[in-house]
Amino acid sequence: MKALLRRKKQSNGERGCPPQGIYADHSQEGDIRQAYLLRKLNDRRDEFVERSSLTLHALTFNVAGRRPPPPESVAGDSWTAPTPAAATADIRVVGIQEVVDLKASNVAAGSGGGLSPNAQAWAAYFAGAYGAAYSLVAVKQLMGLLLLVFVDKGLRDDCSACSMDAVPFGLMGVIGNKGVVAASLRVRGSTLCVVNCHLTAHRTPTALAARNSEYAQA
Repeated sequence: MKALLRRKKQSNGERGCPPQGIYADHSQEGDIRQAYLLRKLNDRRDEFVERSSLTLHALTFNVAGRRPPPPESVAGDSWTAPTPAAATADIRVVGIQEVVDLKASNVAAGSGGGLSPNAQAWAAYFAGAYGAAYSLVAVKQLMGLLLLVFVDKGLRDDCSACSMDAVPFGLMGVIGNKGVVAASLRVRGSTLCVVNCHLTAHRTPTALAARNSEYAQA
């Protein structure tokens, strides 16, 4: 592919110097080449892409600082697997809000990668509810927010590159009583991202703008 060239005439005083004003538009050439390659790859994607379907079951609760029911009640809790499809899901995601009371003494809950006692109790509760068939591959707490991601053990070896992050939206943008926690992972070559959020309450006239701003920031 030919590059576009522009040449200026050289004066006698410029003899022996590199030509001035000559350039190759490599960025344009690169863009054209990239677009061509992507088009060709897309035309032949069925030759090297294997498609498969996965099911994901997501639950979200605001538990208002309460601890989970006793472990012996897990088997009778229909809300952990409300449908046959959910009971056989490949990936199960739990997003909890207010896993601890939103007070000053709990500001640091979940900081440093650890879990608060309440968060540990909820993680153990769902691990028991989902049984030995599932592995917990991601867990993240930001004060009152807790995100749990379980995958079927038959899918565990196909999961990689798991990463987690959190963004607080509370007082001065540093307190986690409001915010988001997220986890991303690669499953069979595709990237999956799940987010648990607790945004500004909707009870004031300015709340909608605040919630939209927090969503955009997340």
